[in-house]
Amino acid sequence: MNNRIIIALLCAASVLGACDKNLTAELTLDTEIFTVPAEGGHFRLGVTASSATKSHVEYSGETEDWIHLLPSVLKGNGILEVNVDSYDYVLSDRKAVINVVMDDMVKTVEVVQMAKPGLTLGVRRLIGCDSANEYAVSVASSGRWTASVSEGADSWISFVKGAGEQGEGELVLSLSAVESYSTRRDAVIKVSAGSLSEEIPVSQGYGVLIGGKLWAKCDVGEPNRFTASPEVRGLLYQYDKKIGFPSIQNDMTTPAGFETTAYAGGDTWSDANNPCPAGWRVPTAAEAEALIGTNNDEPKKFKWGWWYAEQGAYVGTVDAASAGPEDPKGCIFLPMSGYRDWQDGYEKYWASTFIQTVTRPGHNWGRVYYQVHWDNQMYKFNQENNAAFPVRCVADMNL
Repeated sequence: MNNRIIIALLCAASVLGACDKNLTAELTLDTEIFTVPAEGGHFRLGVTASSATKSHVEYSGETEDWIHLLPSVLKGNGILEVNVDSYDYVLSDRKAVINVVMDDMVKTVEVVQMAKPGLTLGVRRLIGCDSANEYAVSVASSGRWTASVSEGADSWISFVKGAGEQGEGELVLSLSAVESYSTRRDAVIKVSAGSLSEEIPVSQGYGVLIGGKLWAKCDVGEPNRFTASPEVRGLLYQYDKKIGFPSIQNDMTTPAGFETTAYAGGDTWSDANNPCPAGWRVPTAAEAEALIGTNNDEPKKFKWGWWYAEQGAYVGTVDAASAGPEDPKGCIFLPMSGYRDWQDGYEKYWASTFIQTVTRPGHNWGRVYYQVHWDNQMYKFNQENNAAFPVRCVADMNL
């Protein structure tokens, strides 16, 4: 009988002890949410626990491992160090949950990292062709955005879609046709989203759309500038250089700064040395040949003759034979020029027009160039890097 009483008392004590243990179990956190800026940062989470805890992160999006916990295990009360990576996305916030587990108890902290305040445009510059066209520019914004045009340009630029909401969208603008072949005009489109803004320089009238590429109407004069009109000869440029030298018939002098020592260049013409205006570049051999065509084309896409009181060639379309200043027939005019020899910088061969390219002929000490000769034949040659030729630029369209 006594043994039964003792056993019963022991069992009761065990149950009461278990109850006391559950009554004293404690797990609390000092916050329920962290709101984190896009730059990320370091935060401290206070944990009050009656026994050991283990923590882990559950992510709600595809991107993981942007929250780092140290330590992930605490023996009782302590501080959980929370490090959050920076976030470069501008379209939406990202979220996760920190779970702190003690035995069968779980406490959670929500982590919300704000999207980076941002406004990103798909192009830095827009170059339009002479004809009326619409142009689309992608927009990624962390807020509502609107577009405006610089003063006076609303006479030739209008918006098909000039505003949008947060997220990915599209700005669509329309450019009217230029009044004449010699018309050049420039403007700036400003896209604003809250305190943020971006600008897109817009130009029209500087090039002719031929074969899906915009070919400049004029040679490069001083670096980053076109000559005033098509018949004005540009300066002459050595490969991967941004110093222009004058084109003077029968000039047997070496211009100051002319590199007469043969040099090897990189794989192409570097952006830093690009002599073309912003948004334009030196063409490839494939682009130049597509523009000029070949001697076997019938009809030819080039025609030598006298125009503007200058000799030169219209190139670019099968109507080149009937092209002229009053009606270029969709062609561009290349004025007659010489080139400067690589050995001494003397002006040579004053009987052709030239288009030099960025394309290598199988080695890096020369490049491919094309010429249309006074005999109405085209030729393709290779020439050393330090020979200087005119530069006729090309641009990719944003249609």
